[in-house]
Amino acid sequence: MYNIKILNKIQEAELLYSLQLLVPEEIYKKYKIPGQYGVFSPEKNDSIYLAFSNAPLKKEPILEILVKNEGKNAQEILSLKPNDVLNLSDIQGKGFNLDRLKNQSIEAFAMGSGIAPIRALIQSILEGLISVKTFKLWMCAFTKNHVPYKNEFIFWKSIFPVELVLDQE
Repeated sequence: MYNIKILNKIQEAELLYSLQLLVPEEIYKKYKIPGQYGVFSPEKNDSIYLAFSNAPLKKEPILEILVKNEGKNAQEILSLKPNDVLNLSDIQGKGFNLDRLKNQSIEAFAMGSGIAPIRALIQSILEGLISVKTFKLWMCAFTKNHVPYKNEFIFWKSIFPVELVLDQE
């Protein structure tokens, strides 16, 4: 079990919060492929599995997660403030099959917090960790207020097609 420090917490959208986490180098090295996730253990509740929302292999051992304010585990995590400590037991999952995606046309679909691993993939593409032929994102949300990473969406739209599908507007 690793104690990780919360550096920052930002409300990204209605019910969705982004947390930046400072993690020990030894566990950070396990995050190698976008799509992997962490097993977080709030003190009072069971484990919760959350995909990382930033690209791996950065110089600084910082992980980002997107948490929906729903359920006891998520609410316990979101009750924490910057400089508080959260327990991370492991980094797991195979992540996206980057060899299979290489030089392919990719269409990604996400809704709500499901954008987290897709954002990690997008950052990996933009940083040159993986080369793809084309990329298109389909993002679904109830309303514009439910769309996380709004500023990044504007930037992404300038680089590749982004379709925003709203259910209630």
